[in-house]
Amino acid sequence: MRYALPRSGRSCVNPIFSLSAAACLLGLFFAGFSWFMSRAPGLQQLNAFGWSCLTGAAYAACNSVMLAPVAPEVGVWTCRLSMVIAGLHGASWFFYRAAREHRSLTRLEQGLVAGGLGGALLALIPNALYSDAWEHHIPWLGITYQDARATTLGELCFAYFALALCVPFFRSVRALCAGDRTELADTVGMGLLLLAGVNDGLVSSGVSPLPYLLDLGYLLLICSVAASLAARFRATTIRLVQAQAELLKHERLAALGEMSAVVAHEVRNPVAVIFNALATIRKQSPSESQRAELLAIVEEEAGRLNRMVSNLLEFAKPRYVAMSLVDLPKSVTSAVQGASAARAGDPTHGAASIVVRIAEDLPPLHCDPELVRQALMNLISNALQSPGRRGPVVVEAAVDVPRNRVELSVIDDGQGVPKEDEQRIFHPFFTTRPTGVGLGLPVVMRIAEAHGGELVYRGTAGGGATFTLCLPIGSAGSAAQS
Repeated sequence: MRYALPRSGRSCVNPIFSLSAAACLLGLFFAGFSWFMSRAPGLQQLNAFGWSCLTGAAYAACNSVMLAPVAPEVGVWTCRLSMVIAGLHGASWFFYRAAREHRSLTRLEQGLVAGGLGGALLALIPNALYSDAWEHHIPWLGITYQDARATTLGELCFAYFALALCVPFFRSVRALCAGDRTELADTVGMGLLLLAGVNDGLVSSGVSPLPYLLDLGYLLLICSVAASLAARFRATTIRLVQAQAELLKHERLAALGEMSAVVAHEVRNPVAVIFNALATIRKQSPSESQRAELLAIVEEEAGRLNRMVSNLLEFAKPRYVAMSLVDLPKSVTSAVQGASAARAGDPTHGAASIVVRIAEDLPPLHCDPELVRQALMNLISNALQSPGRRGPVVVEAAVDVPRNRVELSVIDDGQGVPKEDEQRIFHPFFTTRPTGVGLGLPVVMRIAEAHGGELVYRGTAGGGATFTLCLPIGSAGSAAQS
């Protein structure tokens, strides 16, 4: 808190200036970095450490600014300002320790902070803590401090600051002795700061021939604690990455177990039917008509297994979205024709089973034509198989101008989706049909998301279901992975 002048009064390049400048710059850097990092979850204690760094930088700035010859009264007022900053630094350190330990200040700490701030404010009162100006010479360094003589109250106030900081220091020592290695940096830094404070007290009394070293104490404290925080942050990051990898592994195993259970359940039923039919053929020597009926059952269940495997592979495999400019009316017509051909054997299917309505202002769309066609075919196939359907399935293509997207809707007048199942229909393997696999809608949702769109369900007025594939208008890139 003193100001060192070169004896010649011409040069500011000396060890004291270097220490003050280094402490000031590092304090400002660590203050800004601490406040930036304090926004991250779990690092809020760095906010208080940032204030500690800032007050340390301000204390050092007083020394570096006042290296040039100044009027004696300026030196006295700067000494007073330094005392105020020292009190604020001590208070900020108590708050940092409390925040680091995730607690509030104890009553003892509250009293020490209040006393320190009160003493700091006394420094602003003329002749309270400092009296007249004093040029303090350090001959062996060739420097002169533009100092101010401390009053008895000022010496007591400085001693109070040092004794107050002994509380967090001895707390760190106790934790270190208990085996907490994270306290090493705080213990060393606080110990050096206290030694520098004791030295400055002796120097101001004329007992010690050393220069004032509180700047060096602040510098060492900031560097040691910042290095410790960086090491702890690195260790925490490594543990977090390891925990995330372990969690991802468990999630994959859980998902694999859940999928295996569902697949095993879905596969077991058709396999059991096939085995029963084959056993009947082998043991009972059925008639030709019975044999044909049993073989038809085997063929139906084998087809079900084949569809299940195909849908599962389609859902699981990664797909690359090949974007191109697509004429939507042609894509919609192609999807309708494909779904009609796939359902040609359905006795409920007729010429009027699908009605297509395409808006005239439908623009060309950047999308993957094959994936969009597959999504529409899945939706149309589901609608054609909707229980209780009486009228035709309606396929609509329109433009939602406010949202800048194209909406492809598939509408049926069947029984719709029960209210309790609306949140589950997009989950893999969930189905309400006895022969369903439960992967059709999840595949469509993946296709929608790969294009930056969404799949929306709503009930049809009068009963039924409406599924809308929403795709954004505009280029989403030439290739993207789904």
